[in-house]
Amino acid sequence: MLLVLPPSEGKTAPQDGDSLNLASLSFPELNAVRSQVLLALVDLCSQDPDRALGTLKLSDSQTDERDRNLLLKSSPCVPAGELYSGVLYDALGLHDMPPGAQARANEQVVTASALWGLVRPTDLIPAYRLSAGVRLPGLPPLQQLWREPVATALVGDSGIIIDLRSTPYRNLAPIPTAAADRTALVRVWQDQGGKRVAVSHFNKSTKGLLARALLRSRKQPQTLRQLASHLQRLGFQAAIGEQTPTGTGLDIQI
Repeated sequence: MLLVLPPSEGKTAPQDGDSLNLASLSFPELNAVRSQVLLALVDLCSQDPDRALGTLKLSDSQTDERDRNLLLKSSPCVPAGELYSGVLYDALGLHDMPPGAQARANEQVVTASALWGLVRPTDLIPAYRLSAGVRLPGLPPLQQLWREPVATALVGDSGIIIDLRSTPYRNLAPIPTAAADRTALVRVWQDQGGKRVAVSHFNKSTKGLLARALLRSRKQPQTLRQLASHLQRLGFQAAIGEQTPTGTGLDIQI
């Protein structure tokens, strides 16, 4: 079982720690693209800081977010599971899981990233600012860079894939068709007057709670139908939806 999470814009920047070592990160096959994107991001922020604000979709009051990228190679690093903050990660609560659940998280959770491709919770990375929709000068679109290597890394695991990513990060590296029959595309819905509508406010927290519940459980579903049944036993209103070229919908109603 592999749980694929989106990153968060909110990050808890460490005050001290070792600097970045790409060779130490999980999925070393991604390092060539990581180096390309890292260099282009640092160059943009150092050589044209005004342009960098617009490119990174930052306001004039967010220069500190831009300036984080200037020192990515020397900034202190922290495990990715501690770096990412925000609603989903607060609900996931990696920091206070029992030892068994924490061990499963370290093996079964990956975070998709526009800068790193994929990282595991134990990977040491610095705080940064780069989102999926950014086009860095001098590089092809990030989707073109990440699509094949990230997709290949994701399907290397033979178990089911639970895709909790937001749409921009799913588009960055869609699940290949060959793995669609074992991929659950989690969607959070709410019933409003008999109509099923997507939710935004509770979307992230529900996904975080779902991932936490799965990691705390020792049961390992082997199929998507087993996954839906298991989630129902864990208290979620889960149902299998339609199949698409990149996975099968897993509808969670709140």
